[in-house]
Amino acid sequence: MSWEHKRARALEAVQLLGHLLRDAEVDERRLTLGYLDAKRELAAAFETLAKETYADDREISRVKHEIEVQMRRSYPAIPLKYLQVKRFYAVHALILNYLSARLNEEIAADELRLLSGDAVHTERRARELRDLGLNVVTRESGGVATYRLTTLSANLQEAAEGLTLKNINADARLPRCEREAFVAHVLSGRGGGGVA
Repeated sequence: MSWEHKRARALEAVQLLGHLLRDAEVDERRLTLGYLDAKRELAAAFETLAKETYADDREISRVKHEIEVQMRRSYPAIPLKYLQVKRFYAVHALILNYLSARLNEEIAADELRLLSGDAVHTERRARELRDLGLNVVTRESGGVATYRLTTLSANLQEAAEGLTLKNINADARLPRCEREAFVAHVLSGRGGGGVA
């Protein structure tokens, strides 16, 4: 369903809740059910709005591609299967696009949660953008967590190193001696643009 359709459903649920709140004789259970329905419809409507507005994956694809180029340039002796950017999903693209559109603005965690309708994992996904070398600053003020993207430029070398190390360490079938050699190779390139 489109934003327009879900917006109409949310408006209807909110109007019903308003009617229930004005009714002094309303049953407490009916009022609770009206609230829950309005909450559910609003969450669905805003999630659809976010997807229709911010679902474009071009920016995150660009960053991932640039990191993979940096990985291959920095670590030519490492097998290609470890020189890939993995585990970044549509929700990461939504959050990146939302923060990019509000560059250097503090965005409340609650606002980010509207993007995915997920109150549990959305903030973690925002922090995971740091693994892409993006400077996402987290701050808490008055009990409210905020997120701010400070630049659209990623620290490619930092991301390349961190993600390559994660990929190597995540391979449970990699023999210990090879893992140690690959890790040492990656760490020997710190501070430079590549490894000789």
